[in-house]
Formats: sequence, structure tokens, C-alpha cells
Amino acid sequence: MGIEYQDGQAGKVCRRCGAWKPTEAFRKRAVQTGDGYYNQCRACERAANQSRYYTDLEAGRAHSLRYYRKHRAVINAKKTCATCHQSETAQRQVAALEK
Repeated sequence: MGIEYQDGQAGKVCRRCGAWKPTEAFRKRAVQTGDGYYNQCRACERAANQSRYYTDLEAGRAHSLRYYRKHRAVINAKKTCATCHQSETAQRQVAALEK
């Protein structure tokens, strides 16, 4: 399914909806394979991504929670001040004492 021309305009057929659309309706591929465009038009790609997001919402949340629990020390280590290297909690405690 390469580039086809209709009325002098370059386009291709969407793999999902089967409609011919101009090349502007397709995202370009970073890795140049074939004609350099994705097989699905932007509208079909968006619909597929939204469907996948709402279908896998709970699985995604569970994955994020597992990742956080596994990497808790690394994540918390990043929550420090770049200048004084104190944790966020220590900074809040100092700020509370200064009030």
C-alpha cells in the first residue's frame, strides 16, 4: 500500500477504515520504510489509542503502582533540592519552623 495519486493529489488507503486520504492525513514515520507514512490515518490512530487507553486503564494504574513500589527508593531520592540536597519533607519541616 504505497502512495497513490487521485486528481493529482498524493494519498494512500488507510489500513483501518479503508478510505483513500491525502498524505497529510497520515503521520510520517521516523524510520523510513516503504512510503514513509504510517498505515493508519490520524483519525483511526487516535480512535485506536483512545480505545486502548480506556480499555487498559486499570491495568495501567496497576503497572504504575508496581513500578513505584519497586523503585520507591530511586524515586524518593530524586525528590531532593538541587542546591541543599535536603528532601522535600525536610524542607517543609524547616519552613514550618520558620513560620
